[in-house]
Amino acid sequence: MEDFSEVNFLVGVNGSGKSRLLNTIGQRYVKRNKNVIAISNTVFDKFNSRGYKKLSARGGKEFLKKTIVNSFLNGDNNIYNILEYLGYEKEVTTLISFYSDFEGDFLSYFLRRIDKYNKAE
Repeated sequence: MEDFSEVNFLVGVNGSGKSRLLNTIGQRYVKRNKNVIAISNTVFDKFNSRGYKKLSARGGKEFLKKTIVNSFLNGDNNIYNILEYLGYEKEVTTLISFYSDFEGDFLSYFLRRIDKYNKAE
């Protein structure tokens, strides 16, 4: 794993061009054939997603749900690796809410929800 010992902060008022600057920096790295990941916590980001991976609030929580479910169903450890890299424990807990369409035992309900989820893709 690479050592990223430098940390930089970009601070400014809303609309001051922070996202545009980060987009420009990202595009320069893309032109050098570098891997670029953009993570945004706002639906108003200015990132151009051509040439690099983007995770944005625009995708909403549905994107996050699908990513987590796919990770568990496929036995993918990427989520655990990311948590460990960020200094968290390699543990994911879930909160399950039962909705009005809950009928029968939990396993049947869960399988129906997964079928519904898979059809939505």
